[in-house]
Amino acid sequence: MTESGLALFPITVLICDTAPLENDALFEKALSLVSSHRREKVLKTKHRDMQASSLGAGLLLAHILRENNVDINTLEIVTNKHGKPYFENCDILFSLSHSGKMASCAVFFGGVAGREKNLRDKNMESSQKESPGEADIRLDSPGYSAASGGMKSPAEDLHTPRGVPGIGIDIERISRAKSGTAQKIANRFFSKTEAGLINNADSHALNAESRIPDHGAEISNRTEILFTEIWTRKEAYAKRLGVPLTHIIHKSLPASGENGFFSYTFTAPDAAPEYVVSLCTDKKTNPALRGVCIEEILNSVRSSSDLLY
Repeated sequence: MTESGLALFPITVLICDTAPLENDALFEKALSLVSSHRREKVLKTKHRDMQASSLGAGLLLAHILRENNVDINTLEIVTNKHGKPYFENCDILFSLSHSGKMASCAVFFGGVAGREKNLRDKNMESSQKESPGEADIRLDSPGYSAASGGMKSPAEDLHTPRGVPGIGIDIERISRAKSGTAQKIANRFFSKTEAGLINNADSHALNAESRIPDHGAEISNRTEILFTEIWTRKEAYAKRLGVPLTHIIHKSLPASGENGFFSYTFTAPDAAPEYVVSLCTDKKTNPALRGVCIEEILNSVRSSSDLLY
């Protein structure tokens, strides 16, 4: 409960390194554990590293469902007219993202009886004990802070099937592109305000507009950090709506909490300090971020016939 007595929107965010899934044996085992929708999506991709990151996102979803005694095979995944996936006739909200060799998954067990308490209890348990396979990172830690997000969009694009609105996540590796690339993209696609921030990112302190802590010597380009933050917030917001990024990319995102939308931008320093993750929801939340080991997920399954359940 919050100090005001209102319960927060309970969301769990899982993040994993998908490099182990480039191994053929692990890849085939993981492929048998995810939904048919995810399998089809994975196999449409030609390159194994991209297949592995996409598969990793689906495996995280199957894993968090299993933790909460839900069989993914009992849930039908469908897509809206823009191709955004959601569970049919189910209040479990989810969003997946992958970039490079990292994958992320955000899940909220909405109207399922007892799921909210179960999820909060599991987050509490994981924060009170250390596990070699999972690093529990609360988002009220120094590595986390609320960032900008949320805005009004045309009503026609807001009407999406049940399960799509409510949650959106995006993970991206901080760009190492040639100097000036971020500015060119921002000037072409972002709002004038956002482009201005990126064009002048090096002229002010990081924490003036950027809420991601300094990444140290490895990533010193403030322009690229700020660009990645804004990009992930836009992607997360578009996913929350269930619309393509092109529908909202030119518009500025107001501060978190405005117009009923909340956005959170953070990194997982121990797991992937060079990646930025953004989450967008309809309600205020204090999500729990957990780094998950792919090998431990797979080792916990005795055989592919278990299907994680």
